[in-house]
Amino acid sequence: MSDTRHKTPPETTADASADADVVTGFSRFAVRTPIGAGGTAEVFRARQIDLSRDVALKQLRAPLVRNPRIRRAFLSEAMITGRLAHPNIVPIYGVCASEDELAISMKLIRGISLESVLRPADEAERKRARRYAQDDLIEVLIAVCNAVRFAHSEQILHRDIKPQNIMMGEFGEVLLLDWGLALSAASNAQLAVEQGFPHRSQVQGPEGSPAWMAPEMCAGKGDELGTHSDIYLLGAVLYDIVVGKPPHAHRRNGDAKDKPPRDFYPPPDEGVDGELRAIISRAMHPHPSARYESAAAFQGALRAYLRHQESRRMAFGALSRIDKMPKAHTAKGARERFRQAAELTFALRQALLLWPQNEAAQKGLARVSLLAAEQALALGDVHWARDLLQHASDAEGRQLRAQIQRLASDSAARLTSASPLTSRRFSALSVGVAWLLGAALGALVLWGYLFFSA
Repeated sequence: MSDTRHKTPPETTADASADADVVTGFSRFAVRTPIGAGGTAEVFRARQIDLSRDVALKQLRAPLVRNPRIRRAFLSEAMITGRLAHPNIVPIYGVCASEDELAISMKLIRGISLESVLRPADEAERKRARRYAQDDLIEVLIAVCNAVRFAHSEQILHRDIKPQNIMMGEFGEVLLLDWGLALSAASNAQLAVEQGFPHRSQVQGPEGSPAWMAPEMCAGKGDELGTHSDIYLLGAVLYDIVVGKPPHAHRRNGDAKDKPPRDFYPPPDEGVDGELRAIISRAMHPHPSARYESAAAFQGALRAYLRHQESRRMAFGALSRIDKMPKAHTAKGARERFRQAAELTFALRQALLLWPQNEAAQKGLARVSLLAAEQALALGDVHWARDLLQHASDAEGRQLRAQIQRLASDSAARLTSASPLTSRRFSALSVGVAWLLGAALGALVLWGYLFFSA
């Protein structure tokens, strides 16, 4: 098992006019620049002479070309990738084969890998990495899910999803590379093998990149592999994005081979958003049946998280202002404090309209509602104070509710204890107003009748 067979091609800037060396047996290509290397293959930026275009040429190392097993696996990668025509999967142009040489030509992607963003190797990569916020990288993973969903629809498992195999192009492209470990999960194993695709039934041991591998991949039992294995890998990449290191960074290549590890990944710390922790926990559950049922479901959870971000931002902005509210030492200060509390209440209610389960907004609304109710009560507005308290918890608002109830009772008592003379005057005034309104309405009706009957 190998952690990396070849590195993701980095951003290339080779001069198109550079001197070219023609590869023997590959007269259609002029090799320019090495852009990646691994244990079995090397990747070059090459010029396809007949079409005058630059391509990536992945060439099997010379000592391995005559090895039937490695040669067959190399050609299987080309066949699987060629079958998966999708915008998020690098296109295969063709296979160049001779007795002594074997290569795959594919689209040359100008960009950077997710690996170089998460773990930049030099100042230039660090500068590029600073352009990407965490939400940007989650958007990248959402695009990767499109490739995985399509592959699963074709009953193909990738089995090596990791930051090194995710390329981010200069113009927004996102591509899932390196299908060298991909295999068929079709129910008809014999047919898949006859078509040139490796099948999961042929797996005889652990294969993959240990730092991200699912438990069933470490066990090396082909019949236990499935789409759930790729979902675990997607969750592992999300973990890497959020935490900053692979979930099983301590594993080494021999760990799974000698003894399948049963260790669990260290959970993200409390500083990580709870929704993201829940997504990671479900995607990387040790039991496949407890994971997301599909790559589409995992993708949907990520999209929901990003939608909730606007609610989070609104809540955070409101909560950051609570402790800055002015003290109510004067009538003017009290009015300003009440005004700001009303603004924050509105903002937090809007955050909850976007996402009713936003716990920070719920707690913030309870807190600011209590402050606003206290201020409304200080200004003598009992009804508004009672309305504001509906968002405060029972424990927090108990004392204030009792105070409001006392004031409301006192107000009602004052109204009912008004003098009989006052009551009689109020009744007489009401009757007089009603009489005047009735007389005016009668005069208007009489005028209308005389006017239209003239």
